[in-house]
Amino acid sequence: MSGEFVPLRPPSLGERFKALLQQWPLFLLSFFLVLLTSAQTVSLPLWVGSFLEPGHGMDPKFFSGPYVILFFTSLALALAFGVLAVITYFAAKRPPPLPLSENWGLLFGVALSMALNGLFLVYASPPDRTPEILQAILLNTGFLWSIPASKLLVEEKSRYKFCQPAPLVAVGCVVWGTVISMIPLIISVWNSTAPIFSTSGQFLWTVVFLISVAPAAISNVFQEKILRRREGCEGKNDFFDIIVLNFWGTLIQFFILVALFWLDIIPGFGFSTTPGHTAKENLHQFFTDFNATAHCFFSPMECANTLWLGFIFFLSFFIQNMVGSALSAESANYVNIAMTLATPVCTLFWIVFPVLNTSPIPAPLWSTLPALFLLVIGSILWKVWEKKEQERVAELMQQQDEQDYLIQRQDTHKSVN
Repeated sequence: MSGEFVPLRPPSLGERFKALLQQWPLFLLSFFLVLLTSAQTVSLPLWVGSFLEPGHGMDPKFFSGPYVILFFTSLALALAFGVLAVITYFAAKRPPPLPLSENWGLLFGVALSMALNGLFLVYASPPDRTPEILQAILLNTGFLWSIPASKLLVEEKSRYKFCQPAPLVAVGCVVWGTVISMIPLIISVWNSTAPIFSTSGQFLWTVVFLISVAPAAISNVFQEKILRRREGCEGKNDFFDIIVLNFWGTLIQFFILVALFWLDIIPGFGFSTTPGHTAKENLHQFFTDFNATAHCFFSPMECANTLWLGFIFFLSFFIQNMVGSALSAESANYVNIAMTLATPVCTLFWIVFPVLNTSPIPAPLWSTLPALFLLVIGSILWKVWEKKEQERVAELMQQQDEQDYLIQRQDTHKSVN
């Protein structure tokens, strides 16, 4: 084996374009990721609103709010992934399972991140807590959290040079795409005489909302690290690994949410509280509201639309988890950048179906389409750069392995002599 390292010829523009076209499975998965994320974003407020629909919903004073939605969603996900894991295990002729002993810490990190994201996000998202204009912007900041997390946690990414023109241009496209998509909302706030933060509490809730984005982004990094550990494992089944990862993640998440139910009875934070009531009275209110909301959800005769809207939200969440995990195995940073496309896609939905849009803010095409274009360009540029950087790092690691091999042979030769 020669110790001389010969760099490869840089690929031509045509070769790069051909290599980009060969990435069509990844871009197809990205399309479904954006579509499913948009379906979640659209169906969640419609689902929550169906509980309180006049004449077809429940008494608003007994509505449990976000916690019951988190509870049943995480429970249903854990059950669905558990059943699918068993089916896949036997259908794939018993592939080697994901080793739990070496991944418990990361799996707990995935579950805890998902639980904190869900709790902080739903409690901070009412408009009287976090202004809508800031919610739309902050939801697109996930990649700003995942990039440093991946550099710290994923060995290969620690060698990436993120401060280069290509990734900076890609991030710039994402940032400007997000800003352009928010122009109608910015104009509405600018023309309003009311301040963005009407109270000091709104500022604190906005901080909570911003913090809630970080666990979701970091969860993707944990998943990337787990799945990268499986590379080269003989007989492994990628789909089965993704199912098992999501099963343990959602199951542990469910138990974390159960353990943190008391957050809903903290005055000023939860929704099952009444000013002047004792902790015991708030706890009784929590269980009363929980039972009433669960009864509404499972009683289509009384609450006409809650069950099927909840099913749409669950199904999109279920499939999105699998697609997101599959893409995270390639790059958690790319997942978080691609998910920014959901904002203009949701806006297009409200444009096509204006009767479902309860927001007073207009959703014009003149801001949505340019934003969508910039976000698509930013996502593609990021992926192209990341692929090139991955090849560069692979070359460096191969060169290092060759040098280590030569040093080992020299040491062995000296010891023999």
